[in-house]
Amino acid sequence: MAEVNADVKKRRAERRKKIVKRRLTIAFIFLMVVTVIVLAIMCLTVFFPVLNVRASGSKIYTSTQIVKASGINEETNLFTVSEKGIEEVIKKKLPYVDTVTLKCELPDTISLEISDAKEYAAVGQEGLYFVISESGFVLNSYEEIPQNTFLLNAGNAICKVGAQIDFKDSQKSDLAYKIAEALQKSKIKINSIDVTSSVNITVRVCDRFDVKLGTEENLEKKILHLGGMIKSIGDRGGQINLSMWSESHSEGSFVPEK
Repeated sequence: MAEVNADVKKRRAERRKKIVKRRLTIAFIFLMVVTVIVLAIMCLTVFFPVLNVRASGSKIYTSTQIVKASGINEETNLFTVSEKGIEEVIKKKLPYVDTVTLKCELPDTISLEISDAKEYAAVGQEGLYFVISESGFVLNSYEEIPQNTFLLNAGNAICKVGAQIDFKDSQKSDLAYKIAEALQKSKIKINSIDVTSSVNITVRVCDRFDVKLGTEENLEKKILHLGGMIKSIGDRGGQINLSMWSESHSEGSFVPEK
């Protein structure tokens, strides 16, 4: 009987040891989690303030202008800076910034690599011409169309310098970009693209040809044919009609200027 009681006591003691050990393990894990959380919070608030900001790559804006536009200062934490967020902030103030690549360098430095946006096309609105980049970001407004751009007419659009252009009809704007890409691929200088009518697409190219493309059907092949016609016409200018072009009727007409 005494041996049984001793065995019971031993098992109870071992059970108590396991319970104490389990509780200590849980307490240790909890303490570690709390410590990690506290350290993480301090890293995002107290540690690693940004003391140095560098900007390079832009030929339009100075490093000082870019750093100031970024809004990064000593209250900014190295690990809370968002590349996308910084790019959006900078582009609102400095529209000719196209992209921003952000690099964090421990312990306190941020490096901003800038690429400049190029004027691509002009959209007429309310007596002004709003110039956009190839990605559709509104860079500036002018009273006349800049020489290095072409007039793009894809219907109504909301234009605000420092923001993305908002075309009311995205299908028409996508078509205009598609035409521009095909013309550039064929190395044809673009003066204007008008897609306001889906059955009467027109472009002006090379400063001397008004071209009727008709519908979107066979668009790329029409433009390839246009390139060949321009070479064969020579120095003359006038109106080219490719609206009836098809696989079975691969011809266009040319009416020279009087």
